[in-house]
Amino acid sequence: MSHSPSLQEWQQVYTRVSPPVRDWVFTLVEAHAVDLAAAFYRDLLASSAASNLMSGDGLPQRLMPALQRWLLFLFDPANAASPSPTIALQRHVGEVHARVGVPWEWVAFGFRRLRQTCNDCIQAASEQGLHLQAVLYAADVIDIAEAEMSLAQLSVRPLWADANAAVSTLHQERTRPLLALDEEEKRFLQTMLSTVDWPSIRALGATPLGQWVTQEAPLLFADTDHLKALQEVQQNLLRLDTDLLPRLQGKLEKRSASQAVLREIVAGLEVIKQQIHALFDSLVASEGHRDALTQLFSRPLLNAIMRREIGLARRRQSTFSVLLVTIDHFKHIGSQYGHVVGNHVLQYVANLLSAQVRASDYVFRYGPEEFMLLLVDLDAEQSLVVAEKVRSTVETATISPAESDGLQLTLSLGVTTYAGQVEISALTDRAEQALERATRNGRNQVVSL
Repeated sequence: MSHSPSLQEWQQVYTRVSPPVRDWVFTLVEAHAVDLAAAFYRDLLASSAASNLMSGDGLPQRLMPALQRWLLFLFDPANAASPSPTIALQRHVGEVHARVGVPWEWVAFGFRRLRQTCNDCIQAASEQGLHLQAVLYAADVIDIAEAEMSLAQLSVRPLWADANAAVSTLHQERTRPLLALDEEEKRFLQTMLSTVDWPSIRALGATPLGQWVTQEAPLLFADTDHLKALQEVQQNLLRLDTDLLPRLQGKLEKRSASQAVLREIVAGLEVIKQQIHALFDSLVASEGHRDALTQLFSRPLLNAIMRREIGLARRRQSTFSVLLVTIDHFKHIGSQYGHVVGNHVLQYVANLLSAQVRASDYVFRYGPEEFMLLLVDLDAEQSLVVAEKVRSTVETATISPAESDGLQLTLSLGVTTYAGQVEISALTDRAEQALERATRNGRNQVVSL
C-alpha cells in the first residue's frame, strides 16, 4: 500500500474471512510462534551489518520473545472487532526502528521470510478445506502490518538516515509492483475457488502491474546494468497475456480443464515476483543508489524519492523545491585540462552542493555535468536563497588541482517549486526549462519558473 492503511482497510482484512479461518490461523501462529520469530531474524542476524547493530546488550535474546508476542497480537481474532490497538503497535514499532537506525530493507527482508514460513506452516497443517483461504488471509494480515510499519518508519526522518533512507525509499518503490502483483495472484486464486460464473479475464498488461513493468520500471532502471533482467520480466508478463490467458478464455465453461492453466499462470506470477525482488536486491547490493564518482544519489533513485516527497507534500499541505544545476562550459574544461581534472571538478562541485544543503535534503548526479537538489519543505523564495548561495560560493572560489593552474568555475541553476503537480515529469521538465533559460541568457545565474 502506498498510503497509510485506513481503519476500514484494517477491518476488511480481518473480516474478509470467516471466524473459523481467523481462529485456525491464530492457533497455528500460536503453536509455531518460536519458528516464525526465528525465521524473521535468522537471515537478518546472519548479515554482519545487521548483527553488529543488533548484537549489543543481549538484544537478539530480547527480540525473539517480543516478536512472538507481536505475532500473537497481530493475528488475534479480536482484531476483527477492534484493530486500533494493533494499528498503534505497528506505528510504534516502525518509529522505534527508525530512531535506533534499523534500515527498512532489513525489516522488509524479515517480513518476506515471515510470509514464507507462515505459508509453510499452513500448508503442513491438516485442515485441507481452509488452506487457500488461510494463506490469503495470513498474507493480507502481514502485508497490511508491513505497510503500516513502513509508513511509520519513513515518517521519522533522523539525520543518520541519509543512505538508509535511500534504501528505504527503494523498498517503497519495490512495494508498489509487488502489491499489484499480489492482487493479480489473488484474483486467479479466487477464480480457482469460485463456484459462480467466472469473471472476464483482464489482460495483465492493462493492470497496475503491467503499467509499472512497461512504463515506470524502465525509468527506474534506465541507468543501471539491470535492463536485461527487466526485459525478462517484460517478456514473462507478455507470455502470460499472449499465451496462457487466451488458453484460459477458451476453457471458462470447462472448469476442470482450466485448472492446469490457472496453476501455470500463478506459477508465472511467482516467477515475475522473484525477478522483481532480484532486481531491487541487486540494485541495493551494488549500491546502485550512489554514483561511483561523486557518491551522490544516482538518477535511478530520483523517481522513487520524488514520488515519496510528492505524496508527503500532498498529505501535509506542504511544498518542496527542485534545483537543477549545471557546470558552465564543462566540456571545454575537459578538453583543455583532461579527464582527471574533469573528474576532480565534478567531485568538488558534488562536495560543495552537499555542504550547502541540510541533512534532510537530497543531492543527485543527474547527468554528465548536471546535478539535482531536492530541498524539502522549502518554498520558492527560500529555494532561491539557497540557489544564489550555491552559485556565488562557486563563483568566488578557486580550485587548484595540480594540472589546472587555479581553475575558476561558474554554475547555472534552474529552480522550480512543487505546486500540486502529480507527475514527476512535470517538475523535472519545469526545472530543465528554467536551467535552459539560465544558460541561454548568459550562464552563471539562477532562473526560477
